Amino acid sequence: MGKSKMFLSFVLAAYNEEENVLPLMDQITQEMRNILSDYEVVFVIEGKDQTYPILQQYQQEHPQIPIKLIYQAEPRGLTSAFKTGFENVSPQTTHVVTMDVDLNHKPEELSRFLPKAKEGYNIVIGSRALAGSAVNEVPLWKRAVSKIANTVFNKAFKINVKDKTSGYRMIDIGTIKEIAPLVQSRNFEGLMEFLLIANKKGKKIAEVPITLTYRQHGDTKFKLFHAGKGYVKLLLNINRRI
Repeated sequence: MGKSKMFLSFVLAAYNEEENVLPLMDQITQEMRNILSDYEVVFVIEGKDQTYPILQQYQQEHPQIPIKLIYQAEPRGLTSAFKTGFENVSPQTTHVVTMDVDLNHKPEELSRFLPKAKEGYNIVIGSRALAGSAVNEVPLWKRAVSKIANTVFNKAFKINVKDKTSGYRMIDIGTIKEIAPLVQSRNFEGLMEFLLIANKKGKKIAEVPITLTYRQHGDTKFKLFHAGKGYVKLLLNINRRI
């Protein structure tokens, strides 16, 4: 990016997260005051709880905070939601930030991503697998699924990324525009697919340590059977497309 100023677009997929969106917004706005970068928040909202009305009210009460709200009641899957958000970021955007809306990820750790992005890495991943990272209160089965997926895809594709299933990422806008349209997965496995395609195309990928704390409110959208099925389908089909 050279010395040009960064404009961050947070693309956040919120499916029935009514208890978490306001605390997350407070954390994001506080961190962005520290970073002193221009930004916007693009919410792709799904579900039938109060998430959308809550954010509409927040938007009205905080006109100084640039928020875009995209809503549909029926869920399309995490990756589909992200792709919708990517298509609606500002023309000023230099980097997109994706993160969980359930407060798993800490916006105050975003400052760790910035140096890598400024060094020219196309994708910076908040990793749970580096020295200095921590995972708190996450169920054993979720840890196991992530570890198995990372191990299998490591062996199959020789990609030098320890945490390929982390959704906490900072990605430059050129990479978003090039790679996102090629991703065919609809749900969590799309996070893996994005990296496999980006790696094949020679994109520079870095990881930084993060602390992940399991959600305190609401239900996880990660379902073991569907996630496993998605990863198997990706493993069987991805070689035909990259």
